[in-house]
Formats: sequence, C-alpha cells, structure tokens
Amino acid sequence: FLILNQISKNKLSKRIIFNSKSTIEECVREGKQILFLTAHLGSFETVLAYGSSLGWKTCVLVKKIKDTVIDDIITDQREKFGAKVVKVEDKYPVNELLKVINSGYHGIIVFDQYENHGISSSFFGVETKTSRLLAYLVHLKDFIVIPVFSHRSKKGEIVIEANSPIQYKKSGSKKEDLHFNTQLFNDC
Repeated sequence: FLILNQISKNKLSKRIIFNSKSTIEECVREGKQILFLTAHLGSFETVLAYGSSLGWKTCVLVKKIKDTVIDDIITDQREKFGAKVVKVEDKYPVNELLKVINSGYHGIIVFDQYENHGISSSFFGVETKTSRLLAYLVHLKDFIVIPVFSHRSKKGEIVIEANSPIQYKKSGSKKEDLHFNTQLFNDC
C-alpha cells in the first residue's frame, strides 16, 4: 500500500495478477454497478488502485483519520489512479456513499466486525457484530456483489482474486433480509 504514491500505472500493472476478472469486466461493459466485498485481509487499497487504473470508477468508504496530515497522505495514495474516497465521521454514511455510487462508481465495501454495533453474526465461528451496510445497500438497489481479496505470490506479486457474484436473498422482511445477507456476506 505504501508504494502506491510512488508507482506508475505501468509498474502497478506489472506487479499485479488479477485472477477471475472476466465477470467484473462483463458487468462494467454492461453498465451494471458492482459492490466489491473485501476485508482487511490483504490490501483493499490495491484493489481500489488497480481497478481504477483499468478504467473502472471505484470508490471506497473509510473513516477519516484523526491526524489530518496522515489522512491527506493516505487519501492521495488511494485516489492516485482515479478512485474516489468517501470519508465519514458518523454512523450512517449511506447517503454520501450512494451519491458517489449513483454517479457511476463501483463501491468497495471493507467488511468489519465490531463489539458494540452491527448485526449479530458469526465470523470464522466466533459470535460478533458486523456492519449491515452492504446488505442495506443491496436491499435498496440491485447491486452485484463480488467478493475480492488480495495476497502476495511467492514471487512477490500482488494477486487479486475475484469470486463469483453473491446472490442477495429476499424474503419479504427487511429485517430478516439484512440479517440473513449480512451473515451470507460474512461467510464468503
């Protein structure tokens, strides 16, 4: 992540292997909006930067860092290849994020677990709470949810993996749908 502000688009593309990107490319060509589901495992910034360098308009929702100098440096790195950073300081960032996504961006949702807020769920077999944001966004609008993650190869390249889209399940009850689908997203 720290090299993103020092690397060119050409060098970035040489350091990244993107497996299974055909589904994403097809969705982009067809004008479908994607929400990428990822975690703090690997580097979501790499997915953000590389997707933007390919011409996919990507955005990510992040908390503003208290130290404004560091916040500015990290934001510059995240936006270098054309990505949009949506910063929030409150608990309900949906409207701001939807404005950016509705202007043609694909969202990257970094799934987190919490102790004090969110929907009760299981993560790697441990009871926790998980943000319902992704399930809520898909409940509002039929986004395509594609899980992505990254890791390093033995040669040092960054490998981005994209899994098959996750089908959002609707039962007719918003509360049940948000709970069921948050767990579904956690499980992938």
